[in-house]
Amino acid sequence: MLLYIDETFFQVLEGNEESLHNLYKKIELDERHTKVVKLIEEPIDKRTFSDWSMGYAKATRAEFSTIPGLNDFFLRGLSFNALGKGRAKVLLEAFREGKWRRSLSQ
Repeated sequence: MLLYIDETFFQVLEGNEESLHNLYKKIELDERHTKVVKLIEEPIDKRTFSDWSMGYAKATRAEFSTIPGLNDFFLRGLSFNALGKGRAKVLLEAFREGKWRRSLSQ
């Protein structure tokens, strides 16, 4: 899963620990990426986005600000790299269950 707003990306990487570690290092070393911040690193029982395919759904800062627990964050104009672990999880759950996914599957 990859989100983009105001020149900032929020990406979820899932898979084999060693592969993810190698991929993350490549991202960190890539000169096109700046201010890379790892918000969450933890083992999971099953992949959250395993049945997703590439797609595109448009979401505005105003739409993000309607997510309970994140409304003040996006109204203040903060970027993804300022999310803490708790708010990052709230965003992941809202996106996984939210209208953006439904609009992609139609």
